[in-house]
Amino acid sequence: MTIGEQIKELRKQKGWSQKELTVKLQLRSQGTVSSWETNVSEPNRKQRKNLCEIFGVTEGELFGEKPIIESYGPEVSEALKDPTARRMLIITYKNKEGIKTSLEIFSNLSPKKRQAILDLCR
Repeated sequence: MTIGEQIKELRKQKGWSQKELTVKLQLRSQGTVSSWETNVSEPNRKQRKNLCEIFGVTEGELFGEKPIIESYGPEVSEALKDPTARRMLIITYKNKEGIKTSLEIFSNLSPKKRQAILDLCR
């Protein structure tokens, strides 16, 4: 799937028009979103970050990299479906070693302790 197709798919999953996404991203023109979705252009670094925050995904997920969480087993993958846990992952995404360390620690916690951490983050 191309970057443009991914942006369009995520936008539609949210039920947003191109205009609504334009407003949420504080862009000057709806044409910018249109050009991304038709693969005429790609978002710049700041726009990528904003797209990820708005859609609740990592840059790797948005732009085609394999999500790092897949290597930590189904329990961690399931726990990270929680919006709070996903935000934690997005916040730490720039530091991949930090993510790996956090996920290793998180995966070794009991379900009760994992839930306590998620509750604390809320």
